[in-house]
Amino acid sequence: MKILQLFLGIILLFSQIFAQDIHYTITANQGNSHILSIEMKASASQNEFIDFRIPSWRPGRYVMQNFARNVIKFEAFNESNTALEFKKTDKDTWRVQTGSSQSVTARYDYYANEFDAGNTYLNDREIYLNPITCLMYIPGRELEPVDLFIENKMQWPVASALDYDAHTGIFSAPDYHELADNPIVISNDLSRIEFSVGSHPLEIILLGDYWYDSQKIVTDFKHIVEQSSAIFNDIPFKKYVFFFHLVNYRSGHGVEHKNSTSIVTGPTDFHDTKFYREFLGVTTHEFFHLWNVERIRPAALWHPDYATENYSETIWFFEGVTSYYTPLILRQAELLTPDKFLKETASAINQYNKNYGRKVTSAAQSSFESWTHAFGNTPPNSQLTFYLNGKMIGLGLDLEIRHRTENKKSLDDVMRYLWDNYGKKEIGMPEQAIQEAVEKISASSFDDFFKDYVNGTKSLDFVHFLKYAGIEVQRDLKKDSSHVYTGLNLAGDKTQTTIRNVLPHSPAWDAGLDIGDILIAIDGRHVYKDNFSRYLQRFQPGDSLHFSVIRNEYLRVFTLVLQPPPTEMQTIK
Repeated sequence: MKILQLFLGIILLFSQIFAQDIHYTITANQGNSHILSIEMKASASQNEFIDFRIPSWRPGRYVMQNFARNVIKFEAFNESNTALEFKKTDKDTWRVQTGSSQSVTARYDYYANEFDAGNTYLNDREIYLNPITCLMYIPGRELEPVDLFIENKMQWPVASALDYDAHTGIFSAPDYHELADNPIVISNDLSRIEFSVGSHPLEIILLGDYWYDSQKIVTDFKHIVEQSSAIFNDIPFKKYVFFFHLVNYRSGHGVEHKNSTSIVTGPTDFHDTKFYREFLGVTTHEFFHLWNVERIRPAALWHPDYATENYSETIWFFEGVTSYYTPLILRQAELLTPDKFLKETASAINQYNKNYGRKVTSAAQSSFESWTHAFGNTPPNSQLTFYLNGKMIGLGLDLEIRHRTENKKSLDDVMRYLWDNYGKKEIGMPEQAIQEAVEKISASSFDDFFKDYVNGTKSLDFVHFLKYAGIEVQRDLKKDSSHVYTGLNLAGDKTQTTIRNVLPHSPAWDAGLDIGDILIAIDGRHVYKDNFSRYLQRFQPGDSLHFSVIRNEYLRVFTLVLQPPPTEMQTIK
């Protein structure tokens, strides 16, 4: 009897394993084809069909990206390799009729020729895989165990934060969400730097033939990791990987993941202090995300639906407050001087003050509307990016909490509270949790603050908040040439200067100048982007100037009356 029970138990165990596991296999075709052949095998359910769906967006970029556009063909087979009928039910979903099949294997090709930190890319030198972009899933079965085998014919080095068996070449994850959130690089060009903080191993993966001082990078990264983790009093990963693609053009694109980050940065020059500051900055920002959004995560995004929008009004906190902490952590790590820290803070305040969009759209609203308005695709002067808006709100929150608690508490305590009560417990954070945490830490109401600055469009008064830190705000009149104001933002060079923006209700707006106008001359004299401010220094408020522009292939002349600049538009130092 016991033998029979044991035998039945073994059968049950194997049947459960077979019923739950989902297996992926990827074969890279010739590099210049940029095509990955992907196979996904899953047990058949009791339903008459199985839906295979590819994500329509990826976490970290809250906008629909429609990865289905890269699927070239799709086929499905049963365990006998007999073709199964299928039909698309929407742009992302292939419905396969299973019949009496015990398992179903979907096969499709994926065109991988978009190179940035968040996409999947194949060439003759590497396989750069962001699984969320190219691996299908079965709706309702995202929490089943998964594994992935990538054919590595050239035996190139492999890097990922996923569990990886080098003997079998298999990556494994407890569920699809975990698999999808872990980039993989397979390349003979990668350089690997290993270090640890306490008992926690970390890797730096560098792709790109550039000189760098590995010891300096490790030393600086250790400081960043230590200062960041000190805020939360916890290091939640068993292994963390920094992926860097070093390029020779302007880039600073980073994507956060639960146990890694992928960054494309350039133009690469580790001798250049500006580049290295940006290199450390994007590293710090993405690393901070391993707590703030990857684990302290809005409930709407905890186990998201990758087929549709997942709305939250809190993205300003996850992106913006992370941006606030970036220079702060670098300063605490002594990787940023006090003078440089203050100058960068002043620069951020100036960007905030000069952006009209903060008066139109609240931080909460811009978070909610990121699905349609992300990455600058908005009508002019209607949005302030939630990165910058949230960063400035973070500054105001931190200083207000310190002021109310006589510097006994800070935004750090709020972050720890959210970590202890949501992130560490693996609970999705409710929308109201940020305000509740701030009020809990400060023992006071922040209704007005959130009403004005988070849910409303009231501009932050930095003179008021910075006084709490003993910092006096001064106007840089010399740099500004700010005795006159036009409301124009120009782009281009001496050959052609184009009006990039016209601020509402400014002198340029009232004159009738428009975005896209090509600036030719002022009062008959050739004026362009680089000499525009210098040329205006000779005039005073009240002077009338004649702006000659090309609009729709016609020469037009508009009369602009100069005004004194609003106080908020004056540059601070």
